Amino acid sequence: MIDEKKLTGLLGLALRSGNVVLGTDSVLVSVRLKKARAVLIDERASDNTRKKLEDSCAYHQVPLIKINAELIEKATGKQGRKAAALLHSNISEEILRHAIDLDNGSSAGNNAGVHLANG
Repeated sequence: MIDEKKLTGLLGLALRSGNVVLGTDSVLVSVRLKKARAVLIDERASDNTRKKLEDSCAYHQVPLIKINAELIEKATGKQGRKAAALLHSNISEEILRHAIDLDNGSSAGNNAGVHLANG
């Protein structure tokens, strides 16, 4: 079972290794350039931000994962970030694998509040 602590740890590790892009505009660019493996979005992101990311991810067939409020900020230590793109890497695959396992209900609980919005 992946919990919030595990997800923040993996996301922080991915950031330190250069495999995460932060901020809505940068995330949109990485999706359009097909560099993003998946996109994480804060459940408290504005309607406009959510719409932009949902449309772009749907068009480019990139999984969009909604996560608990402020989890991106907590994991990265950067305030005001509502979106993160996981670039193609092994750590990104690990984060995505855990998110898909949670969304399919294979874990006993969903402590990290992960939900696949598409994909």
